[in-house]
Amino acid sequence: MIVIYHNPKCKIAGKCINILETRNVDQSRIKHEDLVLTEEKLRKILSLLNYNPIDIIRKRHFLWKSLLKNLNFTDDELIKVILQYPKLMKNPIVINGNKAVIGNPPETILDII
Repeated sequence: MIVIYHNPKCKIAGKCINILETRNVDQSRIKHEDLVLTEEKLRKILSLLNYNPIDIIRKRHFLWKSLLKNLNFTDDELIKVILQYPKLMKNPIVINGNKAVIGNPPETILDII
């Protein structure tokens, strides 16, 4: 089963969901705001994506631009920042077993379904 972490208001996430639906892919949707994120889960997601913590940050988010972008963080510190402010994470995140992608552009999810 594919898991998609998404913001229901996001057009890109909607396109990803549409791709999954048109291909009749069994899926579980978790709203970004309902995501219960632990350090272990975040590290697993980063590992599946093959990303460093900075790679998953939405650098256009007002919180990042106004408060955080000029600070220097270690990876461990960035993980703590993401856990404290999960809306900083890029989305949608689509996971299929041991593969994951950020669904932007939406067609990238085709690589893992």
